[in-house]
Amino acid sequence: MSDLGVVPTAPQGGSRGSGGDGMGTIYEALWTALQVARYLGCSRSWVYLHAEDGTLPSVRIGGLRRFVPAEIRAFALAGSKRRRS
Repeated sequence: MSDLGVVPTAPQGGSRGSGGDGMGTIYEALWTALQVARYLGCSRSWVYLHAEDGTLPSVRIGGLRRFVPAEIRAFALAGSKRRRS
């Protein structure tokens, strides 16, 4: 992670980051618990509870808990696949 609060992601079109790596890395900001709650359609307390027990993927930055958007999307997709089975 080069900048606090952002993670490199695969290029998906649009502007490219200026990381100087020549690979065209795009940086997507980490999400807060509130953003995850809005995305998943749940409460912020549910997000914190499941992040703490390891069910929901998250990262700690000092005293803050943040979420990698791609990991949250994968979590939501995996949950929707389980419900359809």
